[in-house]
Amino acid sequence: MSSTRRRLSLVSCLLLVGCGTPSPSPVPVGSAGCPSDWDAAIVWSTETAPQSQLDYVSGDAVVASRSLPHQGLRAAPAQAPFRSGETAWLAANGNTTRDTTHVLRWSQADCSTQAFAVQEQVIWSVVASDEAFYTTNTLNGEAQVHRRTMDGTLTAEVAVPATVFSSLALDGDRLHAVGATGDPGDEQTVLVTFDATTLAEQRRLELGPRSLAVSTLVHAGKLYLPAGAVGDANGNEREVSTLQVVDLDTGTPETLDLGTASPCLVADSERGLVFAHTSMNPTFRSMDAYRYVTLFDPATRERTTLDAGPALRQIVVAGDALLVLTQPGDAAATLTRYALSDLRELSRVEVAPPAGGQHYLSGILATAPDA
Repeated sequence: MSSTRRRLSLVSCLLLVGCGTPSPSPVPVGSAGCPSDWDAAIVWSTETAPQSQLDYVSGDAVVASRSLPHQGLRAAPAQAPFRSGETAWLAANGNTTRDTTHVLRWSQADCSTQAFAVQEQVIWSVVASDEAFYTTNTLNGEAQVHRRTMDGTLTAEVAVPATVFSSLALDGDRLHAVGATGDPGDEQTVLVTFDATTLAEQRRLELGPRSLAVSTLVHAGKLYLPAGAVGDANGNEREVSTLQVVDLDTGTPETLDLGTASPCLVADSERGLVFAHTSMNPTFRSMDAYRYVTLFDPATRERTTLDAGPALRQIVVAGDALLVLTQPGDAAATLTRYALSDLRELSRVEVAPPAGGQHYLSGILATAPDA
C-alpha cells in the first residue's frame, strides 16, 4: 500500500497560499445569523493559524466574514455529495499534529455550525442523509467507514484491509466507497457498496489501474468517478482525460473520455454534469495550467468546454448558476458566477486570504435555492 499512501498524501494536501493583503474589513457575522444578502461563502482553512475563515460574498463584493474555531477544514469537492437541503458537511482534521478531528454541520438557515468530535485522525470524505452522516479514514493501511446518527452516536462501522477510500457517495439505502486496494505494484481502483444502515458489504468491483477519486457522483443510476490520474505497477502516475462510469444496477463499468486532461471534480446541474479539470496538489504541471470546466450531457454525450482562467480550484452548482473558484499563485482568490444556460459571466469578486497565519482555499458554500 505504500504507493497508494503516497498518492493519498498528494491528493489530501491542499495547496497552502500566502497571506497577501486582506479584504477591506468585512462586517463580522455573529453565531446566530447570516448576512442579509449573500450568494456564497469562500472557505479558507489553516493548520497554523488559530482559526479558519468564511468570507461571504454577494455579486461582486465581500459582504461579511466569520471565523471558525477549527483547523484543517476539508470541504467535500463540488456540492451534491456533501449537501442535503440547507445543510452542508465539512471535515475539520485539525492542525499539523492531527490530534483533534471534528465533523462540522453547517446550516444555510442561520450560518451556524455544529461540531461532532470523532476518533479519526484524518477524514477523507463525509456524506450525509436525513438520518445519518458517514465518514471514512485510513489507519495502518486499513480503510474504515463509520455511520453516525444526527446526534453523533456511532451506529455502525466497518474496516477493509489493504485499502484506502478517498470518496463516499450515498444512493438511497446504499453507500458507495471508492478508492484503491491491493499490494504495492498490484493496486486497483475499487468500488465497494455497503448497506447504508448496517455497513454490510454488498458488492465489490475492481475497475483497473489504481486511482483515488476525491469527488464522486450518483446520477441516473450511474456512479461517476473522475480521478484525474492513474498509476501503474511501477508506482508511476499519468494524467488522463478519462473517467470511470459504473452502472449501479448491473455493476458494469465503462470509460468516458472528456477530451481534456485531469477531470477531478464533478457536480450535477440542470444541464447535466459539470466537471472541473483540476488537481488538489499538482505534480504533473503548474497549477496555473488547470483552467477548464466541461459541461457534459449524459443523454446526448455532448460536451461544452469553458475556459475559467488559470488555477482552477473548485466548482459548485447553485440552481441555474455555476460558481468557479480560481487562485493563481499567492494572488487573491476569484469567485466567478456563470449562467448555466449559456456560460455567460454574471459576476466576479476577488477575495484576499485572511491575515495572520497561513491559509489555503478549502471550498465553497453556496446558497441552495431549493433548500
